[in-house]
Amino acid sequence: MRIKICGITRVEDALLVGQLGAWAIGLIFVPSSPRVLTLERAREIVSAVEDLYPELLKIGVFADQPADFISKASSFCKLDGIQFHGRESPEFIDRFDCKLKIKAFLVNNIGIGEKELGFGLEALIEEIKLYKDCLPLLDLPKHQSMSQESLFTYASGLKNYNIDFIVAGGIDLGNINRFLSLGPYAIDIARGVETSPGIKDRGKLLKVFSLVKGDETSV
Repeated sequence: MRIKICGITRVEDALLVGQLGAWAIGLIFVPSSPRVLTLERAREIVSAVEDLYPELLKIGVFADQPADFISKASSFCKLDGIQFHGRESPEFIDRFDCKLKIKAFLVNNIGIGEKELGFGLEALIEEIKLYKDCLPLLDLPKHQSMSQESLFTYASGLKNYNIDFIVAGGIDLGNINRFLSLGPYAIDIARGVETSPGIKDRGKLLKVFSLVKGDETSV
């Protein structure tokens, strides 16, 4: 199972997750995020891991930001991929050329009836289809009281339609096994392995990777 650890702000955390076998790290450039990085800091983190862990993908996270800034950040920081976490259109995303493009889709609470679920899932799938070259990421809206049950339900629906997806949104040691049971393309974790925003907890990381790999990970 692939694991993306998002909101990396420290070199030591990037090195640790690289050593543990992470698939990707997320470097956030969204100004409103408590985990936002300067270009210089992001480049320092990338430089620290690129030779030691060449397979580790370095993903820049942006939300409704100018194309020239995204291009500058991608080039300056030597990013492998771009995660679009805003309302970017397919045409906007098509401007960029990189190894991996991820498009986030925020799920809403759904009704309990099959009709509401069907409409919601159908709309999500149709929207995902518009972003042909992107790997979809399911997430919960920030600063809203949203049910994680909705996240699981939509993720289950995509799995039933054989659509690859990354799942994020409050995943931690208490619920990760449930999402692992769906067999997503990747699991994306940020605050679930932190002591404070941007500061990763070594013990939590070790436990998460141990659960995912099914062994006793030790570093």
